[in-house]
Amino acid sequence: MARQGENGASREAEFPAPAPTGPGRAGQVPRLALGAGVALALLLAAIRAVILSPQLAGAGVVQAAAMVAGGVLQDWLVAAALSGLVWAIWLWRGNTRLARAALLGIGSLLLLLALANVRAVTMLDGPVTLDWLAYANLGNSTFMLTSVASELTLPRILAALGLLAAYLGLAYLFAAHGDRLHLRRVAPMALAISALLALTGPSGAPGRVANPVIAFVVSAFSPAPGSATVTTALGGGASLRDKAEFAGLRATALPRPAGDVAAIRNVVIYVMESVGIQVATGYGGDFEMTPNFARLADEMGLRFSDIYAHAPASNYSLVSLIAGIEPDLWSKSMTVGRDDLPIVGLPTLLETRAMRTAYFNSNDKRFQNAGGFAERAGFDLVLDSHEWDCALGGMQYTGTDEPLDKKHDFCTVAEVMKWIDSDPATPFFVTLWTGMAHYPYFAGPNPVSYVENQNQNDYLNAIRVIDEGLGMLVEDLRQRELLDSTLIVVLGDHGEAFGEHGQYGHATGLWEENMRIALAFLNPRLFPGGETARMIGGIPDVPATITDLLGLATPPSWHGQSFFAEGRHQGVFLFSPWGGFRTGFRVGDRKFIFNANTGEALLYDLAADPRERVNLAETDPAALEQSMKDLASWVVWQTAYRSGFAEGTVSANPVAGPVDIIIRASGTSYLSAPRMRLYLDGEVLTSIEVVNALSNAEAVVSDAALRASFSNYPFRANSPSCPKVLEIEFLNDEWAGEGQTGDTDLFVERVTFAGVNYYPNRFRLVTPNAGGQFFGLYRMSRKGLFAVDLALPPLCLAGAVGAL
Repeated sequence: MARQGENGASREAEFPAPAPTGPGRAGQVPRLALGAGVALALLLAAIRAVILSPQLAGAGVVQAAAMVAGGVLQDWLVAAALSGLVWAIWLWRGNTRLARAALLGIGSLLLLLALANVRAVTMLDGPVTLDWLAYANLGNSTFMLTSVASELTLPRILAALGLLAAYLGLAYLFAAHGDRLHLRRVAPMALAISALLALTGPSGAPGRVANPVIAFVVSAFSPAPGSATVTTALGGGASLRDKAEFAGLRATALPRPAGDVAAIRNVVIYVMESVGIQVATGYGGDFEMTPNFARLADEMGLRFSDIYAHAPASNYSLVSLIAGIEPDLWSKSMTVGRDDLPIVGLPTLLETRAMRTAYFNSNDKRFQNAGGFAERAGFDLVLDSHEWDCALGGMQYTGTDEPLDKKHDFCTVAEVMKWIDSDPATPFFVTLWTGMAHYPYFAGPNPVSYVENQNQNDYLNAIRVIDEGLGMLVEDLRQRELLDSTLIVVLGDHGEAFGEHGQYGHATGLWEENMRIALAFLNPRLFPGGETARMIGGIPDVPATITDLLGLATPPSWHGQSFFAEGRHQGVFLFSPWGGFRTGFRVGDRKFIFNANTGEALLYDLAADPRERVNLAETDPAALEQSMKDLASWVVWQTAYRSGFAEGTVSANPVAGPVDIIIRASGTSYLSAPRMRLYLDGEVLTSIEVVNALSNAEAVVSDAALRASFSNYPFRANSPSCPKVLEIEFLNDEWAGEGQTGDTDLFVERVTFAGVNYYPNRFRLVTPNAGGQFFGLYRMSRKGLFAVDLALPPLCLAGAVGAL
């Protein structure tokens, strides 16, 4: 019986009974929003468990709980945000159908993205980012559709449909029974507990816990991380005076070949696409697919054990191999986005030996503008697979802009030999870039069964063909009596991963399977065979070694050093900006990898742990700290070197006449301000007094005050057509004595000559013990000379080389 109020009215009139509840009623939208949010959260958690399964294997209960909590936290925040958004739409518009459609439609899209993220993490070791899309050329609609279509296998389509059905069913189930399950209280409590657990311990690899939506939005609206970001994340660092001094290690130069170097008239570079040490015979990997490479190295070659690509991508390795430089620290290829960059290509140098030059690519030269870069680097002839027929087949993609076409590598070898036969009396330089082992892999006819995984099996068959193609090339040269007079360089451009560290492909990781490559120099007159050089180096060292063997001068713009050079560096700098901005290095047996986006640090001892399983960064804080400082120092050095090269403009047709020179300098002053005298190719140009130098007669000058005091000292001077060296002489060292602050020193930050900037890492000390690099500056603390070796334009360089 109804109770009466003071005025006798029924309480039912004040609080009417609720409207019938069903998913289609307006009053049910908040319940559906909550139910769908919980359903989405549970399904996202299940998907995240699949992604984290490699990390969960063998983990303790507490650690596993922390990993799962950290892994699902971002997913649950996205689910909660969806519920809140739909509730807000309903309150704002009052449109039940719109709210319900948004809830189910957006929730389904988020689930499909999460399912796709399983594949992305497997391939990229993290979610898809804007940088990765730019690298992968997905702006090409044909390529994008082809790539997506290749991933839509029947099992994945069925899994996606089942996931959507589960979402819809659970959403309505929880909406109808949410009150009984106390979801209004349970859902916030679960989110809070997840957040607390996530703070108690490691949550696994950062790329495996990132929600794909959050990761992509952050990458789209944040500036792309570059060297400044890396250096800041690493805690800063001083630039190196010289790469060879990094970590105090210098390499012992290899003994020069005892054979007849003068007999070498031809050079062939054979690039084995995606051949890392794990598939090259003789390197102790899981598969030995290159018996011809090993046989030839044993018969007439010098093999190298510890050579790396600087970035795990073909177009970056092309720049290193042909222009002798380490690529820029950014996600856009230098073959595409740096057409303004002045380079001195290996073909330009070898043309001074009257060599005709050609570049043959089994792939599509349009991919990342490889053909355009080869032309700019000086090749006379640049051809790709579109320009010859091949009875052995290939892979042809539809669409006029598709950049992934390729043909069988045997046919490329045959085309190279036709080109050589067209003018057999003229010396030649040819680069043959194979293509079958680049994803998507082309196994060729009659593939052999090596492993169950189809992609990996196709890859291994492609490597087998590439190696057989090398054997064919060498035998063809032998039959034409050209082998003795030809230096053959065989190398991989990067490696390829197949789950060794939970990722596949090559472009995102810096592990050994991504970066370490096979390399051998072959010639029966130069090398006795059977020797392995255990020297650490990178692809830019290859062209420098070629020019060294041929007696040609190495251009100042090149990073690389000959393997036969005295005091060369004993380390290599690594980076990959596409799956988190990763940088790293290997020096000696120490391998360090740092992700500037996530802060993840990996440190390995390759002598004790060649497969990079034990992360010493977790157990040795002192070693981690030192590695962070070392990497910061290397990044600063790398950036200064590259920026000095990149900012300059080198004239292709040098003309003698007036030239603008700017010395950016400061210093400390005791009895008088620092003075310097400048010489160009030995001729006196001018003398300069550094009037902005700070007095330290009474007190030490702070570093901040010194760096703020730099000024430009510009002047114009007459220059010869091909100036080679600018020398700066410090004239008036003055010192108050031991324990006194007074000291006259000269500091130079930068020299600009004819629009080209030269930084301290390019300066060369002439007077022993007079000065050197000082935290990014060049300091002269004693009277003496230092020199700036000026970059020679190609025509000047050709003249200088031709005179050797």
